[in-house]
Amino acid sequence: MATIAASLLQAASTIYVATPSGPYQSTDSGATWKQLTVTTTNGLLPNTIPAVGSIAIDPKNPLIVYLTRSDQNAFYKSTDGAKTWSAVIPIGFTFAGAKPAQLVIDPVMTNVIYANAFQGDTNVILKSTDGGATFSPTTALTGENGPVTVVSLSIDPSKSGVLYAVGASDVFKSADYGKTWAEIASHATTGAAIQRVYVDPGNSQVLYAASTAANCGPNFFFCGLLKTTDTGKTWAQLNLPASEVDSVTMDPKSGAVYAGTQVTGLGDAAMKSVDGGKTWNPLYDQFNGGVGNQLFLEVDPNVPSTVYTLPGKGDRIYISTDSGTSWNFVRFPPACSSYNDTNCTAIVSGTDFAIGKNPPAPPPPPAFEASGIVNGASFAQGGLVPGAIATVFGTSLTSATGINLTSTLPLPGEFLDNIVRVNGIKAPLFAVDNVSGQEQINFQVPWEVASGPTATMVVENSGVASASITVPVIAAQPGIFNYPVGADTFGAILHTNFQLASTGNPAKSGETVLIYCTGLGAVSPEPADGAAGNGEHTVTLPSVTIGKLSAHVSFGGLAPGFVGLYQINVDVPTSLTKGDQAVVVTQAGTSSNSVLLPVD
Repeated sequence: MATIAASLLQAASTIYVATPSGPYQSTDSGATWKQLTVTTTNGLLPNTIPAVGSIAIDPKNPLIVYLTRSDQNAFYKSTDGAKTWSAVIPIGFTFAGAKPAQLVIDPVMTNVIYANAFQGDTNVILKSTDGGATFSPTTALTGENGPVTVVSLSIDPSKSGVLYAVGASDVFKSADYGKTWAEIASHATTGAAIQRVYVDPGNSQVLYAASTAANCGPNFFFCGLLKTTDTGKTWAQLNLPASEVDSVTMDPKSGAVYAGTQVTGLGDAAMKSVDGGKTWNPLYDQFNGGVGNQLFLEVDPNVPSTVYTLPGKGDRIYISTDSGTSWNFVRFPPACSSYNDTNCTAIVSGTDFAIGKNPPAPPPPPAFEASGIVNGASFAQGGLVPGAIATVFGTSLTSATGINLTSTLPLPGEFLDNIVRVNGIKAPLFAVDNVSGQEQINFQVPWEVASGPTATMVVENSGVASASITVPVIAAQPGIFNYPVGADTFGAILHTNFQLASTGNPAKSGETVLIYCTGLGAVSPEPADGAAGNGEHTVTLPSVTIGKLSAHVSFGGLAPGFVGLYQINVDVPTSLTKGDQAVVVTQAGTSSNSVLLPVD
């Protein structure tokens, strides 16, 4: 038994095969192989050839390789392409045996790893959020008949946090990193004995489910392949003439679907569909290993015309470079029984593999100018205000598309592979946007820059850094949040009941209203970067004019529950005439943008 995984470095595929004789590696797309040496400084583990249970590769960094050791129940990690290894022993847990789909990695938050395991006799799905340094169990799965023993795990290759688990012929889905689970298929609803789920890399709503059972037929189980196009709400049995489906893989470009199967009249066969599973054609049925051999297929995501097949009982890997039309094979070299062995004769075989993507070409360096750094409310230039909401405009700031908002507090210092550093400090991020070619990042200026008089700012995108830009640090730059109505600009000014003061709901003379702005400068006490405010007062009370009349300010400080947002409580002068009145905030000698307030 063995498990195999592959990552792609530049044009070639680097493939790691997990076997009872340790991991094997090919750095030339399977043309040649070598048995790897795996040693660690962990004194609790022997530096003997490990029996590898599962293996996986970081989907963003192909130099990071993980494996579980089944003979010693340990978790190994390499960060340099399997040259050196570290290891941990998860006390109280035992990793599942050497079989496919037992170790998966989140496609975005790649420090999040899931492993099928046992705690005594109880099945658990272990989760690590620190790249395998520590593990803890996720929420246990429960089906109609009680606790479920998981037989396979699957990850959505396109969406972070989406995980599938199969057990007792039932399929469960978690969309929150394993915190909660929902059953999306069962034997009662499908008639199948589902063993594994495969997610279409081009459409997360499309899933294929492989069903295999000892007894197949109308009075027993449906054996073959099922498909859903609505994430499991409904399932259809596909017309694949197979009594067993061992694996499914998809071409991300053409949409072709490949399956490793047992087909009546053909035996072990690789099948292909170019119409989403409606019809199937046999590709090859001369795989070694004998009748009943399991076949594990995988499309090379970098070169989708290349397809690999690993027979579960063979000593070789089959490779097609023309989308399955023709095949050749490469044998694995015999394994050594120890690292000092000079007479290596043991035969190795594999049972499963997964291919990682080539790391994308580095993006061009982000580019921006000091003039592109503006107040997040007024878009005024001039410099950075400690604690304020700011926006930077530029080019190549992000590889993301659309409007992307962060959703946690305190705000993160890294989001979608983007970092804004001010004086080397990671600035808390609100949003990373790329709409119609206009790129911007909204961030909070770290409070620490108050020492001034200038600060340096760098933007990083996927590890590529911009030039360092020097920006003035200023004590205050009031900016009132606003919204347009026709050609007019109205302020984000609320009544004390937190309803918007608008043309249909104007402010009254003498009423206290709440002005929402940013850039008022120092507060006491000073909160942590990225943390929500809680009414901290500005060190200096701002001044406000409404309709060019001085207005009484009773409060100026951070708005409770928000980051970098200031609130000013101000009384509307009683001598104002009705109509839209200009509002201006002044702090430290600097005036804000002018906005309108409807007054009745």
